[in-house]
Amino acid sequence: MVAVLTIFTFGATLQVATPVAYAASGEQRLSPGERLNSGQYLVSSNGEYRLTMQHDGNLVLRRGNGSVYWHSGTHGRHGAFATYQSEGNFVIYQRGRAVWHANSVARRPTDIANVRLGNTGELQVGRNVDLTEAYDPLGRLSYTNPNVKTLQAGERLTAGQSITIEYDSGDIINSQKTILTMQHDGNLVLRSNTQYGGGSDEVPVVWNSRTNGKPGAQAVMQYDGNFVIYHNGRAIWNTRPTGKSGTVLAVTSWGDLRIADAKGYGIKAIHDS
Repeated sequence: MVAVLTIFTFGATLQVATPVAYAASGEQRLSPGERLNSGQYLVSSNGEYRLTMQHDGNLVLRRGNGSVYWHSGTHGRHGAFATYQSEGNFVIYQRGRAVWHANSVARRPTDIANVRLGNTGELQVGRNVDLTEAYDPLGRLSYTNPNVKTLQAGERLTAGQSITIEYDSGDIINSQKTILTMQHDGNLVLRSNTQYGGGSDEVPVVWNSRTNGKPGAQAVMQYDGNFVIYHNGRAIWNTRPTGKSGTVLAVTSWGDLRIADAKGYGIKAIHDS
């Protein structure tokens, strides 16, 4: 089989025809020209880490307990695949278009090796790039992405109100649902089914503010960037002011709850999936 791929090389973009080789799930390495399709994965030799090309298009590295250690942030790209190209760049494509790349084009031919998943979670691309070394788990959110909902400055959740966000990739095993609720007992609760990889009817609690026993409490996104829970006019929980205008509370379909600035950059993680 021959596919046309886009190659990033020193600011230029080239279209070349290249044979497609599919990696076998459970391998530790991805060699030049090989790719991971939806549902395929690499696993570290000790079995403690797994890198999966999810059906929603996100490339996710998980620890043995299922928690996320790193991800490419390409949710909502159903049918995407990841490939290690012959010039050394590690790229995710959807429908023939590159949607993410590791900026790992080799400076010298000797820098080209493979994509390797190590026993301590390091994700090595070639000989010089470790994607997890400087990983910012907050990343940047796009507020136009349907997988992200926000509570803007001045907005609030009163008792019984919720923010619900669902992502249906068309594949039941990867459908995601996350719900943030200001409960009547005063507890702010985040529920998400993504700890099961999505697709579960059960949406368990993954985080809470531990402010139960305060009926009638409400959560407010303040203009000073502080997200605060009030009960009878008194603050009982908060994330602290950021001093940045346009700060929002962001909820994602994959289970993240964070404080982010106006451009989508993370300031504080309340809960990471």
